[in-house]
Amino acid sequence: MTNGQTERFNATFSLALAELWDEEANNWNDFVPTCVYAYNTGEPTPTSPSPFQLMFGRRSRLTIETKQPKITQTEPLLQIYSEIKKMFSETYKSKYHNQLTKKRYDQNKSNPKYSIDQLMVIVTDVSKQDSNP
Repeated sequence: MTNGQTERFNATFSLALAELWDEEANNWNDFVPTCVYAYNTGEPTPTSPSPFQLMFGRRSRLTIETKQPKITQTEPLLQIYSEIKKMFSETYKSKYHNQLTKKRYDQNKSNPKYSIDQLMVIVTDVSKQDSNP
């Protein structure tokens, strides 16, 4: 850099830094990287490119400027959507059927109440007993 370029950078840099720093907190050094980045990636003038362009041979692309990829394959997405919708429908039907079955079972189920020392009959299935003595 020549003296003129250095003076121009310092003038631009000091103005940017003066806009950001808090004089009472004396935190100007916290903003140096931000100001340098802004200067390096700033829009070039018609007569000279930005420092980034000089270094990399292209205009800088900030993250906010990047284009989001467009989804062009809608067929697989529609198929996945319809499968998910079908699964939800089947799950809902199954849950509804289970609730109905439980309700019917509970209606026909007796709810016996036993008391202490009450006699009971225990039925044992002989066919399921072990044949070895």
